[in-house]
Amino acid sequence: MEERDQEIPERVEKVPEQPQESKEIPKTLSNDLPSEPKPKKQIIAKQLVSEAKEMVESTEAQMQECRLLLENDLKAYNEAKAELRANALEQSEALLEELGYDPSKEEEDTILFEPAEEIPPVEPKDISSGKFTAFIMAVLVGMGALVGLVYLATEKLQMTLDLSKTPDRSTLEKLFGWFAQTVGYTGVSSYYVGIAVVTAAILLLMVLVYWIRVALKANKNLHFAQKQLEDVKEYVARKTNCKEEMERVDAHIKDAIATLKDYEILLAEQNGKLRRILHFEGFHDDQREYAPRSQETMQVTQSLVETIKRFIATPMSEEGKLSGKSTLFLHSAKEKIRKVLETLA
Repeated sequence: MEERDQEIPERVEKVPEQPQESKEIPKTLSNDLPSEPKPKKQIIAKQLVSEAKEMVESTEAQMQECRLLLENDLKAYNEAKAELRANALEQSEALLEELGYDPSKEEEDTILFEPAEEIPPVEPKDISSGKFTAFIMAVLVGMGALVGLVYLATEKLQMTLDLSKTPDRSTLEKLFGWFAQTVGYTGVSSYYVGIAVVTAAILLLMVLVYWIRVALKANKNLHFAQKQLEDVKEYVARKTNCKEEMERVDAHIKDAIATLKDYEILLAEQNGKLRRILHFEGFHDDQREYAPRSQETMQVTQSLVETIKRFIATPMSEEGKLSGKSTLFLHSAKEKIRKVLETLA
């Protein structure tokens, strides 16, 4: 007995383990699983219209910010120009004229920046689902189908309806009874079965017309929304170019304002030197009679006056873009100051 008891555990231990079933889904089955449904065309079209509206609103808001910024810059530039003339430039011209220099003939021009071409605004249009028109169309088709079916029944039954009065019950029973016979029913309730057949046929036709109209409208809306979005993207691109050009002008004006301030300070300093020359040396018909250092001071001042007046007289916009001449003259004005400061240092 003991030997048999010892053999049992050994046999139990030798029983092979059952392999566990794989829980992985076969690839063929995973491919058959339903994927996420595609959005309907009408929904896609509405999303495209919404995207177009957001793009236009964002672009117009950015353009408005640029316009306000540019207006403030122009106002600050005109103020800096007025301060330059009142505090230094006019005095420099008057002192140079007293010392025998001819006044500059440069005339100022009004600074304006406007786009070369006015881009007509774009207002994205909404789309309708077409359900109302589809309903009206379905009702009209249903009414027409009813008239057509009644006419067909009268032709088959060789009947003539008097349209001046309402058909009596016996006439209606013949008409609708014929429709019941077309589906194979010849019982006592053929009148009601015929009504059901006609009603079902008309409703089926109305539903079919309704959904065809809605589907066609959705397809049309999708094409319209796609075309509208492309037009909006082109509009935004053109507006973005205008915005970038306005930003260039903004940076140019800020640089110009700083330069005008530099000239105001430098010319005010030169004006003190001119007063000193006029006070101690007086007026001479011949410029060579002034001291060499005085001649150099007058020449530098005259050069500064001509340089800044030339820049002021140059319009900043040219065909809706930043004027290359204005950029060049601003660079020359800044370079002139650098050289003068190096000489005075």
